Amino acid sequence: MSEINTNPDSFNDDEITLKEIILKIKDYFTEVVKHWKIVLLVTFLFLSYLAYKSIKSEYSYKAKLTFMINQTEGSSLSGLGGILGQFGFGEKSEFNKNKIMILNKSRRIVEKAIFEKVKINGKEDFLANHIIINQDTLGRWASVPLYMKPFAKENPLKGFLFKNGNFEKFNDLENSALKSVFNLIAGDPDTGGAGVMTNGFDKESGIMHISTNTTNPELSIAITNKVFDNLSRFYIEKTIEKQKATYDVLKAKTDSIFALLQGKEAGAAAIEDRNIASWGSTTKLPSRRHTRDIQKLTIMYSETLKNLEISDFAVRNQMPFVQPIDRPIMPISGVKTSIVKSMMIGLFLGIFISTLFIIFRKIIREALDN
Repeated sequence: MSEINTNPDSFNDDEITLKEIILKIKDYFTEVVKHWKIVLLVTFLFLSYLAYKSIKSEYSYKAKLTFMINQTEGSSLSGLGGILGQFGFGEKSEFNKNKIMILNKSRRIVEKAIFEKVKINGKEDFLANHIIINQDTLGRWASVPLYMKPFAKENPLKGFLFKNGNFEKFNDLENSALKSVFNLIAGDPDTGGAGVMTNGFDKESGIMHISTNTTNPELSIAITNKVFDNLSRFYIEKTIEKQKATYDVLKAKTDSIFALLQGKEAGAAAIEDRNIASWGSTTKLPSRRHTRDIQKLTIMYSETLKNLEISDFAVRNQMPFVQPIDRPIMPISGVKTSIVKSMMIGLFLGIFISTLFIIFRKIIREALDN
């Protein structure tokens, strides 16, 4: 049987250790109170800086667009997948929604959107140029950090504006500007920085949304609407791409057969006009050949026309319906950083950082003295 340690010295050691901890905390607290002027100065600096930033900050305007996608099931297998999905099997609808949200922030969608011309503040220009001008007025375009200004050269993007929207033929400078605008909208994947545009969907209702937050309400609305319109077009085109290709082939073939049929009918009519008074078998031979060709082409045209109608139905049946629910409209209420919240953060940071400084300074002094 194990013995229980009843040595009073062990309790004394614990008591002394706890006492030392309490005394050490008291010592640190006294040190902080002793240097209250440092705490007051640091707190004042943090509080003043954050309050100033809050006062000088611009109003931000959020433009939100909600939408939903109604997609017709194109086959019996798709319908079966929908039934299985109700019991937890098959592909979940959230997966498709996630793909749409990722597609929404893709370069292909954003690039096409920002090179459409829009009118903002009475001036019509590329949406990309309006974004650059907005950032330039805020001092955020082609800016160089203050600590780098003595060493850095002037940013080549300073004063830059796009002259054309043919981004496939851009030079290095234009591509650099394009990348900056894209990162500003969708976020920088390299640094993890957030963009002015966000998106998401409600799991219960399935309703998706796109939101843009800038200092210009017209710019926020323009970015949201243009990105959504390009997303809608691209999604519809890619969804029916295979069926549309089949339809185009059948349409071209049907038109070709119809043109041949019209030509043969015109030729047969011309032959009959020339041989209207002739009863010879030889003279009737071209007419009979044209008649046979007409019958053959008529049958071919009927079949291709039927297949064309079936293909057209398949395209329409597969085509998704991207329905905007609420588009953003003017006016939009602006939101500004709360000065009270900024001062509270400044107060906390000032006390916390100054306290840490005083305590660490005391620890270092004691270590050097020993």
